[in-house]
Amino acid sequence: MKKGLLISILGIMVATGIRAQSGTQLTGAIMHDNISRTFIVYIPASYNPAKAVPLLLSLHGTGEDAAYQNSLADFKPIADTANFIIVMPNGKPVPQMYGFQGWDIFPTSSGFDDVGFLSRLIDTLSARYNIDADRIYSTGHSAGAIMSYKLACMLSSKMCAIAPVNGFMFPYMVNGCSPQHPTPVMEIHGTDDPVRTWEGVGPVTPAVNIDTMVNYWVKFNACSIPSVYDSVPDINKSDNCWAKHYTYRDGTSGSTVEFYKIMNGGHTWPGSVINEPYGNINRDFNACKEIWRFLSAQRLSLLSATRDGVREKPMLKVYPNPVSDVLNININESPKQITAYDLIGNEIPLVRMSLSNRTLVINTSLWNPGVYIIKVFVGNKVYFSKIMKQGE
Repeated sequence: MKKGLLISILGIMVATGIRAQSGTQLTGAIMHDNISRTFIVYIPASYNPAKAVPLLLSLHGTGEDAAYQNSLADFKPIADTANFIIVMPNGKPVPQMYGFQGWDIFPTSSGFDDVGFLSRLIDTLSARYNIDADRIYSTGHSAGAIMSYKLACMLSSKMCAIAPVNGFMFPYMVNGCSPQHPTPVMEIHGTDDPVRTWEGVGPVTPAVNIDTMVNYWVKFNACSIPSVYDSVPDINKSDNCWAKHYTYRDGTSGSTVEFYKIMNGGHTWPGSVINEPYGNINRDFNACKEIWRFLSAQRLSLLSATRDGVREKPMLKVYPNPVSDVLNININESPKQITAYDLIGNEIPLVRMSLSNRTLVINTSLWNPGVYIIKVFVGNKVYFSKIMKQGE
């Protein structure tokens, strides 16, 4: 591990640099699993080693690369003003996508440990630059958006919040997703996306549809329902699409979920100068600006701690997991309410069998096999647990 990190740091230090915007753009490589992994990093001119700055991962789509993502999602002018570092890594050829460069996002492994690679990349940049560990975020397009969801699920110890564009989650991701903290999410998606379709129909394996996916994060974060809705002004009539903006607030530890639904929008990046050929490009707002507005307000320490700054102790025990017929819910304090939801957001009636010593025993024999979320409301706090209902 230490040897690999040392090689990584050396890779950064010998990277070639060019001027871009008012900052400096570097290309570099690190070793992970004995494989050279390359990236582009942008350092704003305002960067001062004495001050910790946020880090934004910007992940490309399938068949694309870091240079293309650098142009498609141009965060550099924003970074120059807001003072954050951008890293744009390169994926590797993915067998499931006919060998096009992408990410390890499918149910069967591509053979590359991308979660481990991106974790090491964060560590490497943190060793070279003064990165604020409280403010590490990920965004991405298409497969890069899906990879951002995977990071939220599997690298939550480092990842504060994500803002994917035209992404979705595969069922295996939802079933195995277990962030260590509430996770703010912004999804931007076109209703006429022909690549990562609204219904979750993909070229390789089915995915969760977009409404279900957004609702999953709303429920996971225990955000208020219904959402706060506002229509984005349709200032450009020639783009043949318009945007709806939904905000779900008051989640656990102040977490939120935002959703830009681009009506008639395609598999494109709103506001980009790149004219992608996959449907209408929304010109009513700039996705990069909205993404940074959303992400920059999030702090990992606040999401992982109570109001007095002390990390939350586990108070909820739900067992057995997976469950067959009888589920035990134990809470150390007197709950105001206990509810259960499926992944579509439907509330599941709880059939109580007994209640003693703060343990509620419920009958799940009539539940369909699948994943459910248990929510327990205690005072102004919400505790949650994910369980798997076994099939017969």
